[in-house]
Amino acid sequence: MVRFFTFVSLVGMFGYGCALPSFAVANKRQIYQHEGTASHYVPNGVGACGVEIPPGDFAIALSPADLSDYGCFNNVTIVNTNAGITQYALVLDECASCTEGNIEVTDALYLALGGSLDLAWVDVTWYG
Repeated sequence: MVRFFTFVSLVGMFGYGCALPSFAVANKRQIYQHEGTASHYVPNGVGACGVEIPPGDFAIALSPADLSDYGCFNNVTIVNTNAGITQYALVLDECASCTEGNIEVTDALYLALGGSLDLAWVDVTWYG
């Protein structure tokens, strides 16, 4: 925070003609949008990403193709397209039976998205 303030102060004093210092350049990440369904599951300990997934965590499992493209430990935004409810989760597992765009979410996340454990899936759009 101090570096940013110092940089802003220097720009204000000397104008915009100076080059940006390396610490002021932010890495940009591509945002991907996927349409699909979310089903719910109870994790069995350690997921495909190599960490234990407690049942109450907001974690998702991606299809093999999506996991290969997107990777582990990334944040995702999930929207229940019918209810308009938005939640946030981490990619921690693989769903071998999912096709591209479809995900599995922990029961806790599924309920937070407005799903009912009596229903097999909800329509979602997810971003990551």
